[in-house]
Amino acid sequence: MNKLIDVLIINVLKEWVLVEYDDDNGHVQRKLIPWSVFPHSKKGSGRIQARLLSMGIEYSNVDLPSRLGDELPTIRVCDLQDALRREGLWSQEDYRSNPQKVSGVLQRLRGADTASIIKAASLGPKEIQNE
Repeated sequence: MNKLIDVLIINVLKEWVLVEYDDDNGHVQRKLIPWSVFPHSKKGSGRIQARLLSMGIEYSNVDLPSRLGDELPTIRVCDLQDALRREGLWSQEDYRSNPQKVSGVLQRLRGADTASIIKAASLGPKEIQNE
């Protein structure tokens, strides 16, 4: 029997359903799930089978752990990314247009400066490999 995962349906698009959930480590995640396997028409709470969730596409185009490593001087990068996502920062544009949110999270978690986080969020996978 396949495990059911509680999700929050954030948006319903033409061919996709955007869901938010906490992973096994308690970190907030978002995925785009094909509407054909998860046909929902309304935002709100829902449940999805773990195997269907695994078919989804990662929503965020920011991966701070790959850029900054596992830890900053006083915080784990996964905890930083989780806190930023809980503030609604998912895309590169979110980071660029909300530096005050980044600052607020950093002040709460202590450790890195805003400019280094925004720079790390702005680098794509190819830029990361070439640095």
